[in-house]
Amino acid sequence: MTRREVVNAEEKILRKAGVYRDPNRARNDSRKEIAYLRQQMDKLQIDLKSLEDRRKRRMQQQERLSEHLIVKQRQRREEAERENARLKLIAERQQKAADSLNSLLKKRENQSMNDCASFMDVSPRQRIVHVVDFHGDISRVSSDIMTLLDEK
Repeated sequence: MTRREVVNAEEKILRKAGVYRDPNRARNDSRKEIAYLRQQMDKLQIDLKSLEDRRKRRMQQQERLSEHLIVKQRQRREEAERENARLKLIAERQQKAADSLNSLLKKRENQSMNDCASFMDVSPRQRIVHVVDFHGDISRVSSDIMTLLDEK
């Protein structure tokens, strides 16, 4: 082996050991940086995909929740409308019953008035009131009372 070959071999060993700088360091650094950037790009794409998937799932959950709420609200509204219609019918029936009872009571009142009218003296006449003094003679008072009773 020649002297040059021995020196080259020693330099090669020292280069591998890191004592000498790599003559292709700039090219190797570029390759390493490109590899690192590719790796970072792959990680970022995976992160982006997971974020998009998460956003998509959230949107779907919100849509399902919104649809569920809409269905529940519609059911409650329809139930309230049915209840209102039922209560309105009940109120109308009760109003009709009250009106018919009112008219029946008025008829009975008129009928009783007509029945009792024959017993009542509706002719206007002046009532005469006699004041009797009880401090006086009792016989005179009793004769006055008898006269009054005979008049009637």
